[in-house]
Amino acid sequence: MEEENQPPVSFMCSNCYTPASGADAHVVPNWNVSQRRILTTYRCSNCWIQALENTREAIRSRDPDLITSFCEFMERQRFNDVDVLRNATPEQAEGMMLMILDAVQNGRVEFDP
Repeated sequence: MEEENQPPVSFMCSNCYTPASGADAHVVPNWNVSQRRILTTYRCSNCWIQALENTREAIRSRDPDLITSFCEFMERQRFNDVDVLRNATPEQAEGMMLMILDAVQNGRVEFDP
């Protein structure tokens, strides 16, 4: 009962700086080129798909730093079996990471802020 009285979680989009809450707020992994890391980003309903596309493009490069950083992101999200991804070949890792992003886009996986 106490949870019902709590205000909805709100984020500010990391891209366009628009406030977003509820179904309009998305937590997505995003490859940051300058930091060479996957960062947890908050995106509004207008920006989250593009963030996923940017990360997909980076994944297709098979950059070893990206694979390592994606594993670290998944660990922060408390996903099990990250070692499967960590020990995969670059081709296998690419396929697994792309499947994860597809699951995010299709609403089968949601990440915590």
